[in-house]
Amino acid sequence: MIHSAPGRGRLLSVLLPLIFAASACDRSPVAPVAEACESATTPPPVRVSLEPGESLSLGASSLACLEFPGGGSQFVLAYADHSWIRLAKATRRGLAPQDFAVEVGSMRRPIAPAEAATHLDARDHHPPIVQSTLPGADFEPEWAASSPLPTRRGTPWEEGEVWEMIDPLSSSLRPIRVHQVQDEYLVIASIDDIEMPTLEWTLAQLDSAKASFADVGIPVLHEAFPGARPITSDGSGQILLIIHPELRERRGAVGVAYWWLLNGEARSVLMISPNDPASRRTPVSLGDLVIHELAHAYQVRYHVDQHGVLPNVPVWAIEGGASLLQFEFVRRLAGIGLFDNHDWRDQSGSTAATRYSRVMHPRGGELMRGYVRSAAFLMDQVHRRIAAGEPSSEAFAAISQGVLHGWRHNPASLANRQRELLEDWTPIEAILTWVLSRAADDLTESPIYQNPTFRNSWDVRFGEFGWRSDGSLLLGRGQVRRSENEGGSAGYFRIDASGPGGVVGLTATSDDIHWKLLRVQ
Repeated sequence: MIHSAPGRGRLLSVLLPLIFAASACDRSPVAPVAEACESATTPPPVRVSLEPGESLSLGASSLACLEFPGGGSQFVLAYADHSWIRLAKATRRGLAPQDFAVEVGSMRRPIAPAEAATHLDARDHHPPIVQSTLPGADFEPEWAASSPLPTRRGTPWEEGEVWEMIDPLSSSLRPIRVHQVQDEYLVIASIDDIEMPTLEWTLAQLDSAKASFADVGIPVLHEAFPGARPITSDGSGQILLIIHPELRERRGAVGVAYWWLLNGEARSVLMISPNDPASRRTPVSLGDLVIHELAHAYQVRYHVDQHGVLPNVPVWAIEGGASLLQFEFVRRLAGIGLFDNHDWRDQSGSTAATRYSRVMHPRGGELMRGYVRSAAFLMDQVHRRIAAGEPSSEAFAAISQGVLHGWRHNPASLANRQRELLEDWTPIEAILTWVLSRAADDLTESPIYQNPTFRNSWDVRFGEFGWRSDGSLLLGRGQVRRSENEGGSAGYFRIDASGPGGVVGLTATSDDIHWKLLRVQ
């Protein structure tokens, strides 16, 4: 998690009928979308003619009509909001996109073949790019003059010492006790003036994770940001992690990362809340929390080293990028290969395998929320770079570094890095393809629409994890399915054309909604 305030420290094939039936849910219609396809002012329907594994990009449209064949065909219809990408290109952090609704509805009768129109070509919309730069400045808390600050520590920390410092969370002078110094680099300390009943439990879990930090976690971060080594102070050459009992209450978080720009260099302090034996947090989940916060320190150090300024990027990018590396750490602990097609529903494996399988199946496509949602999209981009022939370490570095520049038009951005390697790549098509790869995983022979790490990513019958469809539409029944969405979101519907076929109307409350159709049977 990050937090920022100006002038202060920055805190940082199978069962197709079953899945189509299982995802069905009635939603109240607000407009007769299917009947709109009969209007004289509506463009004629697009006749869908796809083989299993083939897709059709419909571009951006607030109203479209599709004529589907019958005879047992099944489809997945994905949608995604393009407005947040457009806005991000035009501003430094991107303006907040408007919420939107999408609706699909089937007519009660098939349209006559003579009324069908030509196929709809894929369209891509790129508004003018507005260049933006970040100002360079040195940031230090307003209480810097009171010292002692952890960023001014002149010597390495040692186990057992107690010293007073300005607590970044409360901005007050407090005693800090050092409990562990792992590999002479990661300093694990705690606030020493308040009782923490679960402190020893937390320290034991961190101690058990020591080898995984050194052997797996730090190498993951070094691969993503070669040459970067975040520290809290020059004099210590270490990075400080504070176990803080007030973190949940004050910030509503279990982990944060503070960062500063001092004399042109990045400095960071990490903070986590103490673990609770009654909670579901395990040594693995506590360990990956530490790696997540440490990933923020690497992001900041890399960005300052390369550009001389602190990163100023939205949540989807900085939290999604940290979560990508956090869960890559868990994947390596679990021993799951990136292209193993592991059965994610199998919970009989190690704790790490179970955790990785769950967290990499987010519950929805609200990309702007960041964390696991945008991390899952970024992992899809890593997969595609590796499939194009790039070594995995370079793929993770390209995505981890590129996401800090988002969609902006500069050589270091995620968009430009992807275009350099992947032909005809665009952000909105990448998002739609990712959605279809989740919804149709292992349902076709297409190499494009797959999640290579996991098997049957669409199967959400076995628990609270996974991305459910917004509804299943059976043609010829006059059904309507509607979804209300946060701006910047993506989602999908299932369309069952197993009967005589028919016409489906698609509508959205925004002209920025793009659609893509995939036949799975």
